[in-house]
Amino acid sequence: MTRKSLTAIIPAAGLGTRLRPLTYSRPKALLPLAGKPMIGYVLEAVRELGASRVVLIVGHLAGQVAQYVKENFTSGVVLVEQKQFLGLGHAIFQAAGSVEDEALIFLGDTLVEGDFTRHIGAGYSWLAVKEVEDPRPFGVVVTDRAGWIRNLVEKPATPVSRKAIVGVYYLRNSRLLFQCLSDLVTGDIRTRGEYQLTDAIQMMVQRGEKIRTVPVEKWYDCGRVETLLQTNQFFLQKYCRKTPQISGAVITPPVYFGPEVKITGGRLGPHVALSRGVVATNCVLRNVIVDEGAHLEDVWLEDSVVGQRTRVTGFRGRLNIGDDAEVSAYR
Repeated sequence: MTRKSLTAIIPAAGLGTRLRPLTYSRPKALLPLAGKPMIGYVLEAVRELGASRVVLIVGHLAGQVAQYVKENFTSGVVLVEQKQFLGLGHAIFQAAGSVEDEALIFLGDTLVEGDFTRHIGAGYSWLAVKEVEDPRPFGVVVTDRAGWIRNLVEKPATPVSRKAIVGVYYLRNSRLLFQCLSDLVTGDIRTRGEYQLTDAIQMMVQRGEKIRTVPVEKWYDCGRVETLLQTNQFFLQKYCRKTPQISGAVITPPVYFGPEVKITGGRLGPHVALSRGVVATNCVLRNVIVDEGAHLEDVWLEDSVVGQRTRVTGFRGRLNIGDDAEVSAYR
């Protein structure tokens, strides 16, 4: 059910440096997972949670994101540009003039599954968390016995909690949120050189906002090639249950073959996603994402991501290669 008071904020402006070279010519938000750009899943998720309006924070290669939104989401999405990359808190602050009431923040490169619907509008703010073995790479929360947040710590050198913040935040008092973000920016209060959303939420707690945690069932952070491939596996298993029949080729599900894909011979799968217009001739592919218009011939690829319009011939092994490239192992 749509909540007129709920605005979703999706930060998707980053450079995606850990996914280079894929992100040199394409924003991370548009990298495909089971045939759909990751931002498509996020936009659908916030709609399902009742957001009546979406503020999408864009930056790196923003025009491509704008074109995708224009073609696939007819209304209710506002794009706001982040011109300087000064941290997640700074990114969220760009939405200050576009949110009036409840705010649902959903990171543009994070895909999660949890029972969020019953917590929307339940009378309290909350953050989604998941317990992890090593909390040092993440923002974490410390809670009291009732589950209310006492402290938030960004990437603690000494572990203080195993409850990692996974990138979904529901904050009833957006006015207080943006006031705290404003105080960070105007006071130039940074952690690790950036304006952190965790610091702003800590300020909210100190100023009396009651915020609790909500556990998630599955969490995929698509910031690295390894996790991008893991997330692709998850969505293939969830949505692509039919096995395409290709004469002369052996297909092991789950797989996704987009429109105008041409396959001649070979063995494909499991966990292979070929976007629109891919040509694969005599290929063995396992755990591979191949973006639009790429051509593969006589290759054996595992655990690989191939960019748009790239040509690969006679290669065997692993690849992480961006758009419009050419790789040939023929002698």
